[in-house]
Amino acid sequence: MPLSPDELLAFLAELGIAVTVHRHPPVFTVEEAALHTAHLPGGHTKNLFLEDRAGGLWLVSCLDHQPVKVNGLARLLGAPRTSFAAAERLREVLGVEPGSVTPFGLVNDSAHRVRPVWDVKMLALPLLNFHPLVNTMTVAIASADLRRFAAATGHVPIELDLDATLSERRREAPQLAGESARRLRPRARAIARAPAELPARARGLRLRAQRRATAARLAVPQAAGHAHQPAECLSGDPGQAPIDASPPARLH
Repeated sequence: MPLSPDELLAFLAELGIAVTVHRHPPVFTVEEAALHTAHLPGGHTKNLFLEDRAGGLWLVSCLDHQPVKVNGLARLLGAPRTSFAAAERLREVLGVEPGSVTPFGLVNDSAHRVRPVWDVKMLALPLLNFHPLVNTMTVAIASADLRRFAAATGHVPIELDLDATLSERRREAPQLAGESARRLRPRARAIARAPAELPARARGLRLRAQRRATAARLAVPQAAGHAHQPAECLSGDPGQAPIDASPPARLH
């Protein structure tokens, strides 16, 4: 069964990852999100869930203003023709609804069917914002901790510059795809060797996270989210300070 947002936050806490949570009305597009989150520090993102003709699944994460050509991305990855995955596939694999696509959905992909693709320009920022499985919340997480999260779920992200998908010169594309395929082949083999379920440590963390989230719900009734509600700083270590949320240069 997919994790709830509370269970995801508890999972992050078990990993010792501190995050800041912001609650807001539901948002379904980058433009709607900006109305409620543009004031937040850190890089603002968009996430694309794609499926190729061979059934391969790709979760692309980048800054919200990054242009991406899906056909160019397929050539870059050496994948068959690629398009947006159906909502049913999104629910089945990542456990989220349309409008809530997020790299945090990898926690629900215990079979490692999804290959994350992260833009290097996004990862260059110290702080990033994503939905924590629902589009009524935004979580700020350090980019280094995002990598730790992916590793804990058993996923190996592909890191590349998505500007390379914009090339109009078709003769360049096969070369890019070939180089990318050679570079990614060892990672693909590593993913293929991964167990069908999460590593034992991650499974234990996930179970403890579910118990903690359940206990928290029983102890304190949840308040309804409001736009611009004060942020909640969550940390896996009681003595650990929250993430430094000093804003980098604005990207809008």
